[in-house]
Amino acid sequence: IRPDSTGLTLVPTPQIAAGTPSWAQDGRMAFNQLQSAGAPGGGWYVLRPSEPGGGLELQPPIDATRFFWPLAWSQDNTRLAGVVPYPSGVGLGVYTLASRQYATRPGDASWLAMAWLSDGRRLIVRDDRGIWVVHPDRQDWRQLVSVGGYILGRSVGLTRDDKWITYTETGTEGDIWIATLKK
Repeated sequence: IRPDSTGLTLVPTPQIAAGTPSWAQDGRMAFNQLQSAGAPGGGWYVLRPSEPGGGLELQPPIDATRFFWPLAWSQDNTRLAGVVPYPSGVGLGVYTLASRQYATRPGDASWLAMAWLSDGRRLIVRDDRGIWVVHPDRQDWRQLVSVGGYILGRSVGLTRDDKWITYTETGTEGDIWIATLKK
């Protein structure tokens, strides 16, 4: 980007309101179509910006009533973890690109933020009750820290070597904490 705003490229999307972009290690980007008032939710897309025309691909829905907001790519770029709204709150969804299949877990949190561990099998998940290590294939959730707060931006982070996690006590005004993650 240059000071005169040249060097920007508009992402070629259909006439949709796009949100929550998430970048893969290989340069692909996933984003959701924002839900419109009264509608059951939009779809979500994978974009390949380096391809002519952007390589925009609409992904299949979970079903007719639930939608998926992709938030985090696994480090091997084969799966995406994200949020799935339920009547009781939000739950976790994991989408496998090769099979185009979802694994979902209903939830009652008001929000979720997440990052994949480097093994590609587990996630660090932050919700309004704390931070968890989640093994989505086994539906196994182990709480690391009990901490409340709000979501604003990224409320949990993870170093590439899985040694440190960071989190904010709240998403509005709070302290930043770091902790060693033992394997």
